[in-house]
Amino acid sequence: MKYLKLLPLRVLVGDAEYMPEELSLQSSREIRDLGDGLYEILDRVKNLGDKPQSFATLVEAETNYKPTHTVIPCVSYNGNEFGKGLEPKGLTKDGKPWVFAYDREGIPACTLCENEVSATAMFAGTMDETSLVSSCSLVKTETGMCHRVIRPDRETPVCYIGRDEYDEGYIRQFTLAPGESLCHTTLIWEGDPKWENFGMASLMDRIAAYYDVKREAAPDFHTLWKAGIAYAKRLLTNCEGKGHRAFIIGLIPDDKDGFVYRGDRLYELGWCGQNALYARMFIRNGIKYGEPADLEAGLEVLDGFVNRCTFENGLYTVNLRLGRDEDAVSDVCNLGWGAYELLLTYRTLKEAGIEREEYKACALKLCDFFAEHYSGEFGFGKSWTMDGKCVDQGGSIGGFLLPAFLEAYRETGEEAYLETAEKAFDFYAKRDIDKFACSAGALDTVCVDKETSMPFIRAAIQLYDATGKAGYLTYARKAAYYFLSWMYFYDALYDPETDFTVYGYHTKGGTAVSAQHHHIDPYGAMIVPDLVKLSDLTGEDFWRCASIWILQNASQLLSDGKTPIRGRVRPYGGQNEAFLHCRWGQPDYKKSADQIRGTINDWLVAWPSAFRLGAVADMEDLGLKF
Repeated sequence: MKYLKLLPLRVLVGDAEYMPEELSLQSSREIRDLGDGLYEILDRVKNLGDKPQSFATLVEAETNYKPTHTVIPCVSYNGNEFGKGLEPKGLTKDGKPWVFAYDREGIPACTLCENEVSATAMFAGTMDETSLVSSCSLVKTETGMCHRVIRPDRETPVCYIGRDEYDEGYIRQFTLAPGESLCHTTLIWEGDPKWENFGMASLMDRIAAYYDVKREAAPDFHTLWKAGIAYAKRLLTNCEGKGHRAFIIGLIPDDKDGFVYRGDRLYELGWCGQNALYARMFIRNGIKYGEPADLEAGLEVLDGFVNRCTFENGLYTVNLRLGRDEDAVSDVCNLGWGAYELLLTYRTLKEAGIEREEYKACALKLCDFFAEHYSGEFGFGKSWTMDGKCVDQGGSIGGFLLPAFLEAYRETGEEAYLETAEKAFDFYAKRDIDKFACSAGALDTVCVDKETSMPFIRAAIQLYDATGKAGYLTYARKAAYYFLSWMYFYDALYDPETDFTVYGYHTKGGTAVSAQHHHIDPYGAMIVPDLVKLSDLTGEDFWRCASIWILQNASQLLSDGKTPIRGRVRPYGGQNEAFLHCRWGQPDYKKSADQIRGTINDWLVAWPSAFRLGAVADMEDLGLKF
């Protein structure tokens, strides 16, 4: 091995380390070179003693270089430096190394470290339960870093069980009877970073073949479309006191084994509520499939928003119930979604002979405002008051405005929109994407996250289409690699009585949320068309294969309107938001750490259905094929 020194297998009893022979254990090792920097390490342990032995195994490999960047995928991105939350930060807690269970990581028990020219990773094999059920840790040494895989699983010194919340850690051990043995497989990879801080990209390239990432059958678009429209109709209701209908943010359980609208009555334009996207989908359904009531409903939602929520300076409130509330604060995520969808909807309507110039005007005014208020220090910022003051400058969230700017350029041909988009993209690309850490676009967290990278994938492709500059295609790949570092390449294992097993949920293709929120959600559906475009532009099949995995995962547990889930029949097309795949969960599910694992929640939020509808519509309308 070029960058790593593999250490002899050791065993743990609690935290104490031993050589196997000290406990009457015999160990042997086989190393298989799989090529292109990937190695399989097969370790066998046999109890030669005359009594049972309980222990854990420890596989270690030390780097011969000092890393400048580390990743534990889905958990820690260079130590989670951004934000003031209490999510796991750094490599240690109270002076002790963090140890995370395999199921928190999209590549099981994976740790990666790198410098400008070298990258190394270690992770667990998936071929059997003994190999897979494991934990990982990164430990600094005098000369570099030590990758560790521990089996079976443990989490120490504490267990991260909820946003900014911890419980006691736990330790599990094997027990071998006299003469009994076990065998497990660990993977080691070493290579060169594809770009600085992008060792994960090189690792994903290599393991795509190992995990047999190939094209599979995608879910049926017609089925997804019907279910999505049906669920959206369940959310369509009168927007309180505003004289028009809108889509409420979601449903929660009632006290009669059914579901009711959430009590705070949010009608959000983008992010979780997705009124603008749902409206475009209803308008499309009305025009394409001859459903005039849906066309009317979609227009009513957007007309109500444009007529009642917008300000002269171009800003608008993003909860449609607020109207022109001068004390409101709007976030750039919702603002960007709104302008982008208004321009797409304007174009759809114009092609059908329906004029809505006010949609275009509203979107362009917002772009004009942010072109004027762009900052070389913080980009577009995060949150703004209605009189045009930025009250939160943090994070990468400004990226959500970029697709809107580029649609504005496409619609008008005005170079000022393109110039602002290029300037802003360059700012965020160098500050965030190049550091392999996007942040603060998941509005309920302030941390490193997944979803903030989505608009950069889309905007980079738009910029490449508009300018032909190859650098934007490179950045589309960079942002996509970062996004997919949150994706699950395998199926974690769950006990028979868990929700995941009972209802047949699998983790492969799911994407974890953020450093603060350790659960899987269906957000990845949004980027399916972008990944397919990227595959077409680059000739790299990995993106298309990943898009199918993602859509398959995001389409699980869609309600048929008949079958009970968690004792309740969900409305047709409904789907819960959170898939609690590791020992992390919301307060209602904190009975114990083990009960959390493999659980689903009953929050039937609006956005998953909207994202699947958007993916299906964009794939069909753009003529994209899996």
